[in-house]
Amino acid sequence: MGHRKVPAKIPFPPNFWWGTSLAAHQSEGNNHNSWTVFENIPGRIKNGEKSGLAADHWNLFEEDFDRLVWLNADTHRFSIEWSRLEPQKGAWNEEAVLHYRQMILALKKRNIRPILCLFHFTLPVWAAEKGGFESAEVLEAFVEFSRKSQRAFGDLVVHWLTLNEPVVYALGGYAAGLTPPGIQDLPRTMGVVVNLLKVHGRVYHAVKALDPKAQISFAQHLRVFTFKKKFWFLDQWGARVADEVMNWSWFKTILTGRIKINIPTIFKADEECPECLGAMDFIAFNYYSRDFISVNPFSRQKFHLSVAENSSRTDMGWEIHPEGIVKILKEIKSHGLEKFPILITENGLADQADQKRSGFIYDHLRLFLQTAEDLGLIPMGYLYWSLIDNFEWIDGFGPRFGLYEIDYSNQKRFILKVN
Repeated sequence: MGHRKVPAKIPFPPNFWWGTSLAAHQSEGNNHNSWTVFENIPGRIKNGEKSGLAADHWNLFEEDFDRLVWLNADTHRFSIEWSRLEPQKGAWNEEAVLHYRQMILALKKRNIRPILCLFHFTLPVWAAEKGGFESAEVLEAFVEFSRKSQRAFGDLVVHWLTLNEPVVYALGGYAAGLTPPGIQDLPRTMGVVVNLLKVHGRVYHAVKALDPKAQISFAQHLRVFTFKKKFWFLDQWGARVADEVMNWSWFKTILTGRIKINIPTIFKADEECPECLGAMDFIAFNYYSRDFISVNPFSRQKFHLSVAENSSRTDMGWEIHPEGIVKILKEIKSHGLEKFPILITENGLADQADQKRSGFIYDHLRLFLQTAEDLGLIPMGYLYWSLIDNFEWIDGFGPRFGLYEIDYSNQKRFILKVN
C-alpha cells in the first residue's frame, strides 16, 4: 500500500476488529438528496464536480467486499441512505431495502461484521426543505426512520451508529456555511448540535426497544486542539472551548443526562436530557488530525484553524499527528469513560502518491493499542477510511483516501497507486 518500511505485523489483542468504512453518498452513486441539490450550486464543490456515479459501489459492492476479504478484514462500517429508503415522507422504498439487505448478506457471507450508520451527512430533499434538524417534524421523522431501519435490517445487524460526526455536520453547514444548508450563524449551529444530541438519545432508545441486544453509539469526530499563540489568553480559551464543545460535551451528556454547552456571548445550553443518559454502548470516534486555534472576536467566524509549521501533511493539508491518539485516550480515561470499549470508526489520509499510507496506519494503530494497554482501556477495533476512493464532499474527487484506487473513467479498482 505504501513504500515506507514498517514492521510486518502489529499484534492485535483477542477479539480486536480490523476493517474499513464507507458512506453511502460518497460511494454509491446516483443519489438524490440534500447534497446532490447543493452540488448543483455553482462554486460549492471544487472544480464544479458532482457526485454522480461516485464509486458506483451500489452496483459493485460484491467485488468491493471481495477486496475486504483480501485485506483480512472482519468488520465493515457503512451508512444507509435515508433518501433511497424514504424518497418521499412516509413512502418506504422496498427495492432499496432489499438491495441493502443484499449488501449486508454479502458481508456476512464473507464473515465480515456489518456496522450500520443511520445518518452520514445527507438528508432526503423533503426533510431538508422542512428545515432539517432544526425542525421538530424532521427530528421525529428521523426517529421513525431508525425504527423502520431496525425492522428492515435488525435481523442481520447488531452494531449501529446513529449519527456520523454530528458536531462537524452542524459546524460545516450552519457555522462555516461550506456544506448544506450553507448557513453562517453560530447560535443556530449550536441549536442544531443540541437537537442532534437529543435525537441521538431518542434513536438509541427506539432501536433498543425493538432489539435490547443491539449495540449502539454515535461516531464522534475527535480532534486535538491547541492554541496558536502560547501567551495569548483568547487562543488558550478558544482551544479549551473547541475541545469541550466539539470533542467532549456529548460524552459528558451521556454520563450525566444533562446538556451543558457554553460559548460565552454566543450560545449557552444547560438542560436535562433524560433520553441521553446512558445512551451509548461503546465509544466510536473518527480521528484525523490536530488543529491550532486562534481567536479573533471581531471576525464573523471567531475561531480560526491552522496547521503546525514544517509538519508532515496529507494531500488535503492536514497534519499527520498520530500522537493525538495518545491525548484522546488519556482524555477518555480522565472523563470516566474507561468502561466503554473503544472503536476507531474512521482514520485515514488523502495520499495520491501512496507514499505515507502504510506508515500512517501503522503509527496510529500502534499508539492506539499501546496506549490503551498502558491506560487499562478496552480497544474494540480500528476501521480505516476508506476501503475505496470516493467523492470527498466539497473537495470532489481529488482526495484519494482509498486502500484501493479508482480510475473514475471506467470504475476500475487498483490496490497500488499509479501516478
